[in-house]
Amino acid sequence: MTEKRKIKLEKWEAVVAGWRASGLSVAEYCRRNDIPAWKFRYWREKTNREARGAARGGRFVELPFSDSSADNGKLVVELASGVRIRLEAGFDPADLARVLRTLGGPAC
Repeated sequence: MTEKRKIKLEKWEAVVAGWRASGLSVAEYCRRNDIPAWKFRYWREKTNREARGAARGGRFVELPFSDSSADNGKLVVELASGVRIRLEAGFDPADLARVLRTLGGPAC
């Protein structure tokens, strides 16, 4: 992704997040922010597709641990197949990628 495209995508992700937080309808949010509704809908779908693509594309994202999500510094990932993987704090993402490939998960 080019730097220009990344900046534009980040801008629209912020706009879509602002709409979600506003509680307004798309039409009202666009009217108040002088955004053509068709353009907003296009970018809302585009940012959603990019997010879904990133999830399927095997990119890693940082998951913050909290008292409710951590079990003594561990995170359990359950795949659709029912396989559970317990990750300790400081795990090596390359090792996880190899495990997922071996299990037939998404390419990382």
